[in-house]
Amino acid sequence: MNVTKLDYYSLRPLYIQTAVDKKWDQSWKIPVNSSLPSTNKIKDFVKKGEKLAFEMFYETTYGGRLLFGAYYTEKINATSKEEFLKIAINIFLDEQNTQPSKAVAQLNKKLSPGNKFLLGLPDAVLLGILDFWRFYAPCALDIHKNYNLENQLEKYPHLKMNKDNTALLEFVYEKNILHFIGFTASKKSGGQFGLNFPLVNELITNLGNNWLRRDGSHNLDLNGRAGFLLS
Repeated sequence: MNVTKLDYYSLRPLYIQTAVDKKWDQSWKIPVNSSLPSTNKIKDFVKKGEKLAFEMFYETTYGGRLLFGAYYTEKINATSKEEFLKIAINIFLDEQNTQPSKAVAQLNKKLSPGNKFLLGLPDAVLLGILDFWRFYAPCALDIHKNYNLENQLEKYPHLKMNKDNTALLEFVYEKNILHFIGFTASKKSGGQFGLNFPLVNELITNLGNNWLRRDGSHNLDLNGRAGFLLS
């Protein structure tokens, strides 16, 4: 994926959040104007679970949020989970990394010198509920030229309308290091979050226009992918 495309949608950084074991509803949020948390505070948080991840959030040009996130794995260029998280927080809080592409470039340099983030095609496209992955089942979208989003969400009414949080369109990369980008995709009205269908279709078209072959089929190998995020 062309990482600079993310800058097209981004206005400014908002916060970085971290969670263990996919408990994003219990995440630790650190606003962009914060100072770096102490080493002890980072260590105490990491001890709360096994699988550690972070998400960097940015305000978007369409009034939503964009995020880049990654999970700690043994292929990460860090000596520990604590170092992994500290590096990510440092990069996000650095005033020189106000654009997503700059933050990703620094993450590549410090955490993934041999396994570039956002390289090539994503392994899956998911639609879920921001911070509520444990409670609302996400849908793995089958993307092709004539895909029908409404039909694919027939068994997922909570993605079309719910009261807890906005829908999130997520592009997942599983090779080498599990990481992802996401875009909030709902409009709030009357206490309900309604899916913005035109926005979802626009994002898939603009970010995935190189996935489609001339015959309308796609280059994505989606079968059996993103198993951890779907479980």
